[in-house]
Amino acid sequence: MFSITLLLFACKKNDQDSLTFEKYTDLSLPDTSGTLISISDYDGTYRLVEFWASWCGPCRAENPNLVNLFNQYKNKNFIIIGFSLDSQAANWKNAIIDDQLDWPNASDLLQWESLAVSTYNVSYTPYNVLIDPDGFIIGTNLKGADLANKLEELLGD
Repeated sequence: MFSITLLLFACKKNDQDSLTFEKYTDLSLPDTSGTLISISDYDGTYRLVEFWASWCGPCRAENPNLVNLFNQYKNKNFIIIGFSLDSQAANWKNAIIDDQLDWPNASDLLQWESLAVSTYNVSYTPYNVLIDPDGFIIGTNLKGADLANKLEELLGD
């Protein structure tokens, strides 16, 4: 039993959680008008870097929560930066409008070949990285109540 427990623990994939408390890696991709946006454009703020796609059902289901949190904290040193893993510009742009994603959004339209995927080792969507004003990753893969609680802890009154 002991050796089985060790084997299961050693086989657990935990790559993305290992990012926590490391300095972020900058990423620059074009927005919907072709202008490059970078994570570093928002240094000094809390940044939720959200990896998503218009074709991703769970991403689209999480978007209303993100919109609510963005509206709640956007005037408290908080920004969301969306990096889409789309391949069709029209679908990506329509999803931004339909879901009311009023924060910077960027994509190289290369889906799983995107620079975003290789830079942040993204293996599924939705996935996110929370970065503090000093540039350290302080959370990964926060969704729903977990994200709301973390932002309340950091930015609440």
